[in-house]
Amino acid sequence: MESKERGERFAALAAAGLLLVWRIAAVPLPSLWRDWIAILAVVLLLSQLVTRPDLRRILVAGSSAFLLAVYCAGQLPQTFRALGLLP
Repeated sequence: MESKERGERFAALAAAGLLLVWRIAAVPLPSLWRDWIAILAVVLLLSQLVTRPDLRRILVAGSSAFLLAVYCAGQLPQTFRALGLLP
């Protein structure tokens, strides 16, 4: 690995790590699993550590599905209430 690539990888790891530390400090721990910034920081950390393309695809697909589930769990009840479908 070239020096420039190592520097870029280190910068991405440092940025993701700092974001994750900030969110851990700012968000209550029980609701941290729903925090999009924390989830994306973990995905960025893992994507920098995983070097195989097939595993990266699985990581991206899994994290996308998880973010969709988090969004639906939080947003769909509000949408149904606004439409009068839920009390």
